[in-house]
Amino acid sequence: MYKLKTILSLCAITVFGFFASSCLDENGDITYKIRVNAKDFLVEKPPPFKIDSTKWKLVAFVDVENGTSKSPEYPDTAGWKPANIARLYTLAFNWDTTHRKTDLIGQSAAPMLFGYYSVDYNANILSMFIYSNLGPYIPIKDSELYVDVLTGKYSYSNPDTQYNYFPFELSKDTLQLYYDDNKKYLLFERRY
Repeated sequence: MYKLKTILSLCAITVFGFFASSCLDENGDITYKIRVNAKDFLVEKPPPFKIDSTKWKLVAFVDVENGTSKSPEYPDTAGWKPANIARLYTLAFNWDTTHRKTDLIGQSAAPMLFGYYSVDYNANILSMFIYSNLGPYIPIKDSELYVDVLTGKYSYSNPDTQYNYFPFELSKDTLQLYYDDNKKYLLFERRY
């Protein structure tokens, strides 16, 4: 029985590979054409980098209008463990293949951030529903701004779904989350 399943799987992969092809469109971008049951389906070019299963560290608050950037402020390290300092201003985008869900974990200087996300790579929109535990805030202005931005104070939101929408730019090593009518963005560097 195992051999039969293996042979059938190999045949299916071979047949699929025969009918799937790629070509260049009029803009020179790669598109993929897949033939299923004698019908052609064009599949959009997959994004070169995905946000799923990545972790990011905030490195700057950037003001596009003024052309300025500022590194995030950290608390006095007295009483803080190095591991806790390293987790500050982070976002981890987790993809659970078993349950087909996305979840998000972040850390500010006070509460932990939790939530869900989805990504529209065609429109470059990151949708996030983020909530925080009710831990005490440590009085760091940048930490409060970080939480306010991510929980939707300065972004577009949908009151029906409670998701906040962030235009973004993504490369292999950086993530820019725009807010305040695209006048500002959070600049993250990839950790993994």
